[in-house]
Amino acid sequence: MGVNQHGAFRYGELSKALGQSGTGIGINIDGYFKPLLDNGIPFVRCQLGVFYANEVKYYVDQHDLYMKAMDKFFAKAEEYNIGIIASLMWNLGTFCEYYGEPVSEVGNPNSKGVKLAVKYVTEIAERYKDCPALWAYEIGNEGNLGVDLRWIGPQHMDLTTAQLNSYYKIISAAIKAKDPNRLLVAGDSEPRGSSKALRTRQSWAPADTYADTKETMSYYSPNPLNAISVHMYNESSDQ
Repeated sequence: MGVNQHGAFRYGELSKALGQSGTGIGINIDGYFKPLLDNGIPFVRCQLGVFYANEVKYYVDQHDLYMKAMDKFFAKAEEYNIGIIASLMWNLGTFCEYYGEPVSEVGNPNSKGVKLAVKYVTEIAERYKDCPALWAYEIGNEGNLGVDLRWIGPQHMDLTTAQLNSYYKIISAAIKAKDPNRLLVAGDSEPRGSSKALRTRQSWAPADTYADTKETMSYYSPNPLNAISVHMYNESSDQ
């Protein structure tokens, strides 16, 4: 069993390198990893990047500092014998937003944001493919929850299942070209109960059948992803 440590890189080693004050646990990476070692927890899932578009400049404009911070992060993980599930782009549209592009461009291999995303994951896969602390890649966090909802109103992302499927193919292919053997997942939540109706009818009805859910999962886990990842939430008291 592992744990989530969303900010271990961003608000730990990267904040330290940027001279920023810490939040939560703080910038001391030992504060993240030592309790895991003490309690026999072998791995963490964390954001191996930035969340907001205005933070992308750290990677673009302070590239060497950014990557050196990541080197130190993985060196600490090795020191503590902690495995890393690297969620590379936690916020689906960050790189597109950096260039002023809409999130719907994530499925376009010619968009500036997607090209930067490909560059980012390619560099990480090539740089750490031999690092024993890197256990798996995750493209992002629950991107599937943002799809096929634009018809409800402007508060929702203008993103379709087809565009997300294309994005997963583009990013996973770039990773696999450099590191073909590691676990590689999308990082999605459990599908909505009306995923097919949302995708095909812009409607909440009818509810998905087993076959519908299986079909939906095929869109969320295209090749060359090599495993299915689902975040489950049993929230009712009787489950």
